[in-house]
This record gives sequence, C-alpha cells and structure tokens, in this order.
Amino acid sequence: ATARSLLGQPFVSSWESTIGVQLTQTKTKTNRTGWAMASEDENNAVELAARVAVTNLFQNDVAQKRNGDSASSHDDESDSLQQSPKKQKLITPPLDVKPPYLKRVETDESKYLKPDIQQYTETLLVQAKKERNCLNFCIWDYGGQEVFYTMHHLFLTQYGVYLLVFNMQELLNDGPKCLENLKFWLLSIRIHAQEAPVIIVGTFFDMISNQDQLILINDCLKSLVGNDFSQVVRNQQNDSVFFALDNRTGSGIETIRSMIERVTTHQKYVNRHVSVRWMHCLDAMLKQRNKSHLSLDEVKEIAMSKLVTSSDEFDEMMHMFHELGLLIHLKSTETLRNVVITNPQWLIDQITKVIRDPVVHKFDNFDSEITEREMASDVQNLTNNGIASRDLLEYLWRKQNVPFLLEIMRETLLLSDWNFENVSKNMYLVPSLNRDVDNIGLSEVGICKANGRKCLLDFSETFLPVGVFQRLVTLFVAFSGNIGNSPEPSLGYRDCKIWLGRKGFVRLCNIPSKIFMIVEEENIASNSLSVLLSMLRRLNEGLLKTKLKWKISLEVDGSYVPYSVAKQGNVKPWFEFSDKSDVDDILSSKALGKTVDLNGFFEYLKARRVVS
Repeated sequence: ATARSLLGQPFVSSWESTIGVQLTQTKTKTNRTGWAMASEDENNAVELAARVAVTNLFQNDVAQKRNGDSASSHDDESDSLQQSPKKQKLITPPLDVKPPYLKRVETDESKYLKPDIQQYTETLLVQAKKERNCLNFCIWDYGGQEVFYTMHHLFLTQYGVYLLVFNMQELLNDGPKCLENLKFWLLSIRIHAQEAPVIIVGTFFDMISNQDQLILINDCLKSLVGNDFSQVVRNQQNDSVFFALDNRTGSGIETIRSMIERVTTHQKYVNRHVSVRWMHCLDAMLKQRNKSHLSLDEVKEIAMSKLVTSSDEFDEMMHMFHELGLLIHLKSTETLRNVVITNPQWLIDQITKVIRDPVVHKFDNFDSEITEREMASDVQNLTNNGIASRDLLEYLWRKQNVPFLLEIMRETLLLSDWNFENVSKNMYLVPSLNRDVDNIGLSEVGICKANGRKCLLDFSETFLPVGVFQRLVTLFVAFSGNIGNSPEPSLGYRDCKIWLGRKGFVRLCNIPSKIFMIVEEENIASNSLSVLLSMLRRLNEGLLKTKLKWKISLEVDGSYVPYSVAKQGNVKPWFEFSDKSDVDDILSSKALGKTVDLNGFFEYLKARRVVS
C-alpha cells in the first residue's frame, strides 16, 4: 500500500501482500507534481544527452549574466531555467553526467554524442528543461514474510534509500514483537547496506486517536534506534524518528516523498560522473528484456559496440547498474558471473514460485492442474519438508529455463541437490521452506545437555541474518550428497542431523544469534570443524561480502574455550591433523578464494583430506 501511495495510486483494501519483491520504475517531479511511473521505452542515452545540453545552456546563461551581458533575450521557456547556481546543484539525476561540453566536438565523448544530438527535437529539449532536476527511482517492494528473508543478500544494496514500514497499531498493541521485527530489519539493512539511509514509516495514522499515542510510539522507536543506527533519518518537522502515514487518504505521503528526494540527492553515487556511452549500453540491454537474461559475453559485445572497451570501465559500469537495481549481476561464483539478469522481476517471480509463504501464498490457483498431474504429494513434500521434485519445478516454471534457474538457485544457496540412498533422483532441498515445528522450542540449555562434542559460533555481538543457518545446512547437505555414500539427512527447522559419509554425522542447531555443531563420533571432530569453518568462510566471502562476524568456542572437558586457545594447545579431538597447518590452509582466503563454485569447493575439501 505504501508503494502505491508513493506513486499517487488509490488505496485498495483488497490488495494482496507483496510476494517476494515487486519492482516499479518511477520518475520524480521536483516541481511537486508527484511521482510518475517511467515508460519502458524511454531512451536513457538520448534523454541524458539532452539534459546535458540543457545544463550547458543554463551554465552559459549564468556565465553571461555574471559577465554583465544583458543583451541576450530569453523566451519564457528559457527564463524558467534561470535559477541560482546554488539551487541547480542541489538535485542531480542519479544517472546524470557532466561530460566535456558539447561544443568541444574533438573529444571522443562529444563525438559519440553526435547521433544523440541529431535525435533532438523541440519537444525533447523542452521536456529536458522541465525534467532537468528529476530523479529516477526503481522501487523494490519487499515481502515482509520470513520465508523471503533468505533472499535479502541478493537484492539489498548500498545504492538505495530504505523505507522501513510498520503498523502503528501493532506497536501499540504488541510493542515487543513489533520492535523486535523492526530491529531485525534495521540490522539486516545495516549488514547489507551499511551507509544507506533508512526512513521509518508508521502506517494506519488514521487509527491513532491522540497525540499521546504518537509520543509513545516515538519514545519506543527512539529507545530502539538510540545511537546504534545512525542510518535512520530524523523527521525534523516534529523531532521524531519516524514519519506517520495514512495510506487510505495519502496524509503524510508528500512529506515522505520530499524526504526521500532530499536524502537521495545527498548520496555520493547520485552525483557521480558517468558516460552517455554507459546509458547506450543500458538501453541496448534493456531492449532485450524479453529474453530476461543475457550471457556476460553478449553484454560485453554490447559494451564494445558502444565504445566501452576497458575491462575496468566495464566492471565499474556493471557494478553501478547492479547496485542501482537496474539489472542483476552476481559475482560470487563463475556461473553467476557469466549471467546478467536484464529483467530482475522475472528472476524474482521464478524464485517466489518455489519459495513462498505456505499460509499467505498457497498453491490454490494451481489446485485443479496439480490434481490432474498427480502432483499433490509433491506440493505437500515441498510445503512441509522443503523437498522439491524436478517434475514440480518444471511445472511451476512451465518448463522454461529450468536448468538455468536450478543453477541460479544452487549457486545462491537457495537450493541444493538431494542425492541420497533410497531417494528418487532429481530431488532438491529448499531449506527456507523446512518448517518442521518439532524443535521450535530448542534451547541452549537443551543443546548443552546433548551428547557429543560441541562447537559454538556466536554472532551475538553483531547479527546473525536469517538465511545463514539455512545456507549452512544447504552446503552441508550438498556436501553430504557429494560424498556419495551418506544416509539421508534428518532436517528440522532449527535442528538438523547430516551424515558425512558413513563414519558419522554432525548435528547443526540454531538458536537466536548462535549456531552449534554437535559431533558424537570424536574421530570425525577435526574434519567436521574444518568443513564447518570452511563453509562459513565461503558463505561470508561469497554472499555477505565478509560483513559477517562471529566468535568460535570449542567444548573441551565440559567447558568452552576460545578457538585460538584450543588450536594453540592442539586440543583433541578438534585438532588431530597429521599436519597442524592443514586447518589454517583450509581456512585461508588463498585456498578458498573469493568466488568458489560448489563442485570445486567440495573437491578441494576432499583433496585436503578433510573428508574421505
């Protein structure tokens, strides 16, 4: 509803909750006529070149006035551009440029603008004058359901302004639960986009009966934000840390729009200099959105044709487009690096056909077809156990791009192969859907009483994002199946038993801010420790850009000691390598690399005798 309010669209009470992420391209109007959805057929390069020309005309007018040249006359259209230089510098389009002046045609950049100049029309130039100070946004509306949290690392970037929306009635009725949810989002944004501004928006303003309730809400939020979240934008109108909004009437939306525009124009990336050649590349890629994705080689060919020939410039351009949400280019593995998603909404839609909230987004609309195809048991297995059959995935994806989508979900650790004895082929684990509630009451006390040696990963000083445990389970399951003779794992929501061959199993347990690994067979303790820490390093470097921090403790004689102490003492059974340097070698960045594909990663562990 808030996204619709931003766009000036009417409130619809029956509007369904967002599934995964919904994207909307929009263009702001700084003259307060509102925000408008951008046209899909806009020519970014031509429009940008026109705005550069208009900016140059404006700068020339200002220079002439400063030199006392009063002989030139301007029509009403030109007069509308005669603002003070100070005001002109306040707002610059996010993808705007300041290339060499167009009159200097001897420069390569100016020569490349000539075809764009030839496309100028009076209408285009007038439009450029009106929109010279516009901002272009891509609105990403995230679903609030927990099942989608595992997707955050794919889409939360530094180049954004985040609106954290909460229901003010819920905060008044159940303060602790609401504040805990807000804290989770603040921490999640901070770990993925540490410097991005956050605007907290309280909805259902129409249901707040008096000023005292607003003061109470603000006091609660102030205690939450404190000095820990400097990203949060203050509401200077009433000295509060949030902005009240009534989506039914739109009351408060103008203030929120203005604040979004204001904080956006102060971001460094908004005012950076880029080439119009980059915009030509973007236009060429977006024209092929019907293909949904391009190979990296295809994109490089486009870049070469637009005179983006330097590999460094190409990488910088692709990084900017990805961070701005215009396309998706992930680089954590070779597979992902070789694919550019030109239609992010398409990828999101395909993933959320599999990863879906079982309560809010059921398979009701597929009921008749699922029955006809005799796949009811497949749906139940996915919904209850997080195990998907190849037949079901092909059906959900309409047999389109199935190998590609499987590879994307594998490499982003949203899915892993389920290859175990007595299990049908072509089965896949989707760990975020494993909702077994038998171990919801899992506690640290219960874990400590369990049999076996324990390794503790403590994230309490920072933050353990939702999805890290599930991805750790994904890696262990894929690794277990890769060994070839492992029995089928037993997976719960926060308690998983996974075999490493036939020699023994590890138990992974998750409680708030902590992950435990329990090993009953001491002869596999040292290898299990190396596998665990290698996988965690792989997760941190590949998906979280090394932002995840933790402390490691190992159980020794009934008490926990720091990892460094246990290592220095070569404490058994955790450190029983023939060569003590093996652990350091396995954990080194050089050995793992920053972009390790799964197969290569598993083969490396085998080669280093971590498993047999």
